[in-house]
Amino acid sequence: MGPKRKGPGTPTQKKAKTILKKYGRRMTPDKRQRLRKALFSCYANDGPSTDRPTSSRCDQSPVGKMPSNPTKILLKNCVIKGYHVFQIRPPKTNPPTQLTIDREYTNTHDANACLVWLPPLETFPEHIHDQFTDEKRQLILSDVARSPIGHVPKCLSEVFCDVMDNGGKIFAEVTGDPVPSFPPWPSKDQEGGGIVLPCQYSFFDIDIDVCFNKLKKCLDNVTEGKIMELLKEL
Repeated sequence: MGPKRKGPGTPTQKKAKTILKKYGRRMTPDKRQRLRKALFSCYANDGPSTDRPTSSRCDQSPVGKMPSNPTKILLKNCVIKGYHVFQIRPPKTNPPTQLTIDREYTNTHDANACLVWLPPLETFPEHIHDQFTDEKRQLILSDVARSPIGHVPKCLSEVFCDVMDNGGKIFAEVTGDPVPSFPPWPSKDQEGGGIVLPCQYSFFDIDIDVCFNKLKKCLDNVTEGKIMELLKEL
């Protein structure tokens, strides 16, 4: 794997370190959720605007700007973990919303933990800002934009971090409704189980052969890898 990032450098990382130093483990789940949302606002301004999701003015444009280089790798038949904790769904758009992947800088237990984020509200067409993302819980898009919706599976997070540390960009696309975790993933009642969102991940701005080989090696060494499909799209 590539070298780990050494210490906080971006505004996001510095803010996370300051808050964690102040509150430590005394943060409640609700405070941690609000912190994650605040950190994304900071994260969204860390880099050049061309690397971040930008406004989409019609349903035929993907929400969340994709890199201009069409070469990518797809990882299909995967999941986003933790819906039972976050309870946030992306809106149904056409084409599907592209969700951002980034490290979870506030996670003091797993240095490679990665969160899956909804893009900022301004990246969505105005006419869907009041669209329900969850009618049962009466949540609309403007309530949940810029919020985390779950985690990258732990068995993949180290190689995902390696890709991002080497300049790659990763997006997720939800492909189904929330379901109980299913084999070969841990069952719903086991540690690491719960409720998941079926999805696929896409990788851009990468050395496609190097990235493909790293992902393949990872899948070959984990039980969950036998159901995932790895594809190159040139």
